[in-house]
Amino acid sequence: MEKADSEIKVLSEFNIKRIAVIAYRVEPELLYPFLPENTELHYWNNNCLLCLQGYILSDIEIQGYQLPYHKSLQVMNLHFYVKHQNGEDCEYGIVYIKNFLSKSLFKILSNHLYNSNSITKITACVEQIEDELISASYSWAYRLKNFSFHVMGNEIPVPYRPDSFEEFISTHQWIFAKTINNKTLQYKMAHSKWQFHQTINVRVKLDFGTEFGEEFYYLNEENPIAVALAEGSWAGLTSTKEF
Repeated sequence: MEKADSEIKVLSEFNIKRIAVIAYRVEPELLYPFLPENTELHYWNNNCLLCLQGYILSDIEIQGYQLPYHKSLQVMNLHFYVKHQNGEDCEYGIVYIKNFLSKSLFKILSNHLYNSNSITKITACVEQIEDELISASYSWAYRLKNFSFHVMGNEIPVPYRPDSFEEFISTHQWIFAKTINNKTLQYKMAHSKWQFHQTINVRVKLDFGTEFGEEFYYLNEENPIAVALAEGSWAGLTSTKEF
């Protein structure tokens, strides 16, 4: 794992695995209200993407310490992709619209340190390997309704191809967030190169309007344009900087 910047340090480290990403094509105007200052939307194959994502964190350490009963975490979120010009360097990252976390303490830390718009949900993640196939299912409950998404792929992961959707999501390691004083918070999830399971099936059972805002309701009738399932790696979240 590489350090994000010589001026910032890694605050927490963990193993991230079973990263499922389901991408929908949206109009750029839908995302402008969520766009932090000094960033711009980043397109994949001329498509503006809004992504549903789930993953599992395990062996979590915060500044070298593990918290009792908080060694793992299930995460589900809705995010989109941006870029930021930092001098001669272009930094590629994501912006969270909403984060669902399985434990309240991590919600508090995430919102306080990273302004991540996180809330706590009763979540579940089911991993299954059978007949040379691997699947990851993420689900949560809200007002007696159950929502879920499921991705299945070949069991053996392989490196991503150049210019693929898998390369696109793997190389967006920066995370940007709006602040209350109209500035932008920036930090990084630094990780090694991911390998991916070739996906063969995806299912989504979700009311986007209820969970993320009524402006996203129409996605209930839309089909994803790209799906990925990453094996994951050891990773770390850095401290933040503001611009």
